[in-house]
Amino acid sequence: MLLLSLIAGCYSHYGAVENTSIPNGEYRLARFVGDIDYARDGWPESPRADLYLPERRGKLPVVVTIHGGGWANRSRADMDGISKKLARHGYAVFNVSYRFAPRHQHPAQLHDLHQALAWLQQNADEYRLDRERINTWGFSSGAHLAALVAARCAPEEKPQVLMRSRSRRYSSAFCCNQASAWCRSCSCAGC
Repeated sequence: MLLLSLIAGCYSHYGAVENTSIPNGEYRLARFVGDIDYARDGWPESPRADLYLPERRGKLPVVVTIHGGGWANRSRADMDGISKKLARHGYAVFNVSYRFAPRHQHPAQLHDLHQALAWLQQNADEYRLDRERINTWGFSSGAHLAALVAARCAPEEKPQVLMRSRSRRYSSAFCCNQASAWCRSCSCAGC
């Protein structure tokens, strides 16, 4: 059973977007901010991200999209399609890259994601991001990293599965409800 799940996870980002059921109506993509260096000064490399912002009133729920690639290759370009689709459904999307193995051993990739979460917290007011509704979504190794981020929720929180594929062809999305408290209590590098 585990082997089947891993194979499905590796196949997941090919053609999976068309079958995804996402709640809410259609929104226009109001703004795209590309190639953001989201790590603090002095970080070993400069991981980049793209921010997709829908035309929507109020604070925007956020989805951090994380590409697959065996922790060692591929790029955030793999997540452009799902990022645009999520933005058209009212979510701000932070589509991130991260450092690759084997040059950068685990937990370097997770630390990069902590930097991404810290960037979202620091820039939430400028982009109208809802600090209390930050979600992660990944395919394959990106799903693994998304789950690790969710597993780092504060002890009183439980990660929530936001949606699951009917066909089980792609990964679930996870969320920490109290992201700002999580980031303040995080003891890892950079939060």
